[in-house]
Amino acid sequence: MESAVVFTSIDSFYTDLEVSSVGSYEYWVTAVDLSGLESEASSFVSAVLSAGEEMGMPVNFALKQNYPNPFNPSTQIQYALPSESKVLISIYDLTGRKVKTLVNEVQSAGHKSVMWNATNEIGRPVSAGMYIYSIQAGNFIQNRKMVLMK
Repeated sequence: MESAVVFTSIDSFYTDLEVSSVGSYEYWVTAVDLSGLESEASSFVSAVLSAGEEMGMPVNFALKQNYPNPFNPSTQIQYALPSESKVLISIYDLTGRKVKTLVNEVQSAGHKSVMWNATNEIGRPVSAGMYIYSIQAGNFIQNRKMVLMK
C-alpha cells in the first residue's frame, strides 16, 4: 500500500497532475478552518485510469463551460486545440472591458486547462457578477458566460 499525498488548496476543485500511470486512485477531503481545526475525512472517491480510455487528440477547437460555475474563489476553463495555435483567452466584464488575459501564447495541440482566480490584471480581486470569457485560437473564436459569487 502506498502512502497518501497531502496537499492544501483554497479551490473548490482539484486536478491531480501527478497521475502518470494506469491504476486505481482514491481521494479523501478534509476542511481546515482559520483556527486550524480539521474536519473528519470525507468518504473516499475512487478513480481508475485505464490505457484503453485515454483522451485522444481533439479534432475540433472547443471552449468548454468553466467549472465550477457559479464559482468562488476560482474556476477552471478547459479548451481543446486540434493543432498548434496562437491562443488568446481573456476575461471581460459585462460592459465589454477586458478584466484579465489568462493565455497569450502559441500552444501545442491537445486538451488544455487554465484557472482564473477572480483577479484583474494587477492582481486585485474583482467584484461578484457575470463575466464573459473568450478564446481566439487561429480562426476559432468563442465566448461563454460565468458567474462569480461572493
